[in-house]
Amino acid sequence: MPSKGRPLRIALLAHEFLISSAQRIEHYEIAAYGVARTFAEKLDQIAAADLLQETLNEEGMTDQHLTRLALRKINAEAVAV
Repeated sequence: MPSKGRPLRIALLAHEFLISSAQRIEHYEIAAYGVARTFAEKLDQIAAADLLQETLNEEGMTDQHLTRLALRKINAEAVAV
């Protein structure tokens, strides 16, 4: 007979999967914006490079938020189950 904690563990695993999927997307975006910013700098398109850097900073903050969410909330709950 399955334990009562099994559905909760499955739900937590699903949350971790969603967070890791979102982080993969963020990492892809960070790489793409970083390359675009570098190209803009090499082409002396300073305004475009600055805007791309702003976007890159926002993507980095989103990635950090997802990491904190996984470490503080989801992983802590998974250990407790």
